[in-house]
Amino acid sequence: MLESVREGILAVDSEGKVTLANAEAIRLFNQAGFSDINEMDLKEFAKNVLETGHSELDLEYDLRGITLLSNTVPLKVDGKIVGAISTFRDKTDLKQLAEELSGVKVYAEALRAQTHEFMNKIHVILGMIHLKSYDQLATYVSQIANRYQMEVGSIVRNIKDPVLAGFILGKMSYAREIGCELELAEECFLPRPADSEMVHDLVAIIGNLLDNALEATMNAEDKRVELNLVYDEGELLIEIIDRGPGIPEKIKEQMFIKGYSTKAKNRGVGLFLVKKCLDQRSGQLEIYSQEGKGTMFRIYLPYETMEEKHD
Repeated sequence: MLESVREGILAVDSEGKVTLANAEAIRLFNQAGFSDINEMDLKEFAKNVLETGHSELDLEYDLRGITLLSNTVPLKVDGKIVGAISTFRDKTDLKQLAEELSGVKVYAEALRAQTHEFMNKIHVILGMIHLKSYDQLATYVSQIANRYQMEVGSIVRNIKDPVLAGFILGKMSYAREIGCELELAEECFLPRPADSEMVHDLVAIIGNLLDNALEATMNAEDKRVELNLVYDEGELLIEIIDRGPGIPEKIKEQMFIKGYSTKAKNRGVGLFLVKKCLDQRSGQLEIYSQEGKGTMFRIYLPYETMEEKHD
């Protein structure tokens, strides 16, 4: 049982000497540079608990640059403190998991891209004002306003959930920032979901697939990525199409495994989360890809709308 849990578990005696350590605890301490767990002075780790007999819960403990989130409770025999037990996890892992599952990372990136695009436009406007190019300024502002109204109007008409609508607008800003173009299909229509948690799952699914599509498109000749969302009789169809280099067959078989990535270290979480969301929602995924010609992800999800729920 001790070896099966994801938390590190340590037991120390009243002198702070280790009497028990599971595999996860040893792994974390090895990661911090301790080849032998017995070379550590763990009395400091559980000092207050050993002295006071009171538990310490959800505390952060810095171990040579690794931040652990720990819970420590005293061990008592006949009212006497004979040691303590600590359980802990790497806070970095917990934070990454929380951010990925909640979609915070994707939301923040979309907002950052919108802010960056807005600041760029402000700088252009300020430059024209300094140059007193008022005619050109009027034309520029008019063009921005018209494009914004068309873009926002189209999304608000077709994407009824405000969170998803704002998220897609942010992704469009991000696409322009990296020199690509995100197009929303004309037939796109998405009513508000009955389940509010569905919004977070859609953000995780669409966000991670769009990020991969835009990354694949950056160096392609055709830098368009197409997004289509169509609701029909209790089912949502999601299509994301890019014109990137395509996905080799050998990668298709492994790319949904957690931690697998052909990119940098600490990648390989996005597609794993997409697959996890689809499994939980009983969704289906189809991939059509040709090397050198691009990729299409097609997803089918059971989808109950707000109107259907009230009916």
